[in-house]
Amino acid sequence: MIDVRPGSAGKVIVTFLYPSDSYAETVHLVGDFNDWSQHSLPFDCCRSNAEYWALTLELDAGRRFEFRYLVNGETWVNEPKAHEYVTNNYGATNSVVLT
Repeated sequence: MIDVRPGSAGKVIVTFLYPSDSYAETVHLVGDFNDWSQHSLPFDCCRSNAEYWALTLELDAGRRFEFRYLVNGETWVNEPKAHEYVTNNYGATNSVVLT
């Protein structure tokens, strides 16, 4: 799930939520906003909401960002409620969040 809300001037606050009842031991957010780094944006599990892993970022407003979740360091997962989906260079799809 994605929650987008206003942030400071020219920014929005985006919270990404991944279900905690999944098989995940680790979840990382990977996208063009972090140069597709597989380690720089780990989710926190179950601290503020027992139902979800959560990660909040401040992103530029008026943009579209491609992203995926990397679960357990090996399984790529798309956001089921993404704003859009686009085909990537590997023949799969990326999720898109519109800010």
